Parts: sequence; structure tokens; C-alpha cells
Amino acid sequence: MKAHQSPHEILAERARVLAMPRATGEEPWSADMLDILTFVVGGERLALPMSAVSAIIRAPVVTPLPHAVAPVYGVTVSRGRALTVLSLGASTLADGAERRLIVIGDGGRVTLGLLVDAVDETRTVARSALSPAAAGPRGALALGITADAVLVLDTDVLLMTARSES
Repeated sequence: MKAHQSPHEILAERARVLAMPRATGEEPWSADMLDILTFVVGGERLALPMSAVSAIIRAPVVTPLPHAVAPVYGVTVSRGRALTVLSLGASTLADGAERRLIVIGDGGRVTLGLLVDAVDETRTVARSALSPAAAGPRGALALGITADAVLVLDTDVLLMTARSES
């Protein structure tokens, strides 16, 4: 960058640099990085890979499925499609509860919803820095745990769980 450039020239130069393809040396680092969406369920902070999140909406009416096996809770309709709804918190929704539904997709198709109490933030973590999750029901659904104790869920496992119940 030259000292006598106008603000327009500086922005044009930045845009040119940002538009350049990444160097091949950057590939391993970027492959290890994972963009996640953190959220809260029953006071616990959890996360999902952003690549699987299609939308975040107010939880519509969810019809519980009798005899459903956790984490499957019920079904709802979103954008004219029936969605299997998973719940990792309490098994029932309180009347008037202000919950969110994170809509998860698979290959461009919306396939299920995850009930959450609140959506927190997005951030990037290194896959290699995730600690293994403890054995148990939630551990079976996890990619790992971040340094600040956020359980990162494996969307492939969630999708398989929803498909086995539908």
C-alpha cells in the first residue's frame, strides 16, 4: 500500500487482495477450522457446525410424537415441509415458552429442527483442539468439547438419529 493512496484506492486494493485465491499452504489450516453456532438448551451451552444450519426461526407449533426415542421430540411444518424435531432439553415445552428452532440441512435439503432456548454466538474453533466427549447420551452425539466446555454436536449423527425415527 502506498502512502499517498486515496481511500477509494485503498479499498480497491483490499478488495483485490481479498478476491485472490488462497495459497495452497493455507489449505491444512483452513481444513482444521470449524465455524460453529453456539446456543443454550436447559442452561447448557452447545454448538453445531454452521455448515449444517439452514435457518433459525421462532419455534412453531410442535406436535409431540408418542413413544418417540430421545432426542426425537416431535414434528412440525416449516416452509411447507414436515420436519422431525429434536429436543436435547426438557421433554415438554412450557406454554408461552419463547424457544427457537435451529433448522438443519443436509446437502441443501432441510431435514430436521433442533429446539433451543436461546441462540448465543458464532465463532471458529480448531477441530484438532476439541477434546473427546464423555460417554453417555450426549457424548454419542458430539464431535467434541471446546476449551471453554461447549459441547459441539455432530450433525451427521443427529441426521441419522432423525432418519431412524421417521
